Order: sequence, then structure tokens, then C-alpha cells
Amino acid sequence: MYAWYFPKGFWTGFASRRHDWKSIVVWIDNPALETPKIIAVSMSTSDTTYNHPMASDYIGTNTSFREQLTDAARVALNESFKFEDAEMPFNDEYFEKRLEKARPL
Repeated sequence: MYAWYFPKGFWTGFASRRHDWKSIVVWIDNPALETPKIIAVSMSTSDTTYNHPMASDYIGTNTSFREQLTDAARVALNESFKFEDAEMPFNDEYFEKRLEKARPL
């Protein structure tokens, strides 16, 4: 998962709120390989929805990014970042939900 922070959220071209996060999930066939094959990319269209690519050859894998976080980074993502209504996609509360919503069809 890659995420981008925006100081303002927009709806139909107009600033509608402070703070916004957008993310994409890149699905790969085998994270253990030096050059894994990209099999799908899902793009967030809001805090709760993703555009789903069709991926008949989808192989379920989880990212190793979360396991590589230091304790300090995990605490910062979970407790320090409060963005009003915007959901920070990497924190413990939203990460698994975001992956499930982004899973290719």
C-alpha cells in the first residue's frame, strides 16, 4: 500500500474538508522474489471504496511493510496522527479493512 496525504479534501472540485488520505494497493505475486510480478493495482476513490481491477490470476499475499515498522513508527501511526474524519490507511484500525476493500475481484 502506498498512501498520500493532502491538507485539504476535495469533492467535485471544491475543498470540502481538512485532511485527506488517498492510497493505492499494489498486488504482487510473491514478495519474496527480487522482482515480483505486479498482478493488480487498486486505487482508493474515497476513505471507504476502491476501484477493483479484475485479476483472475490473483494470488493472495500480504505486504511485509507492517512487520518492518519500528515500535515508535507503529505508535506514531496509531496514536499521534489524528486527521478529523480522514482515515490514515496505515494505522492498525484501518489497514486490514483497506486491504480487504482493495482486494481484486
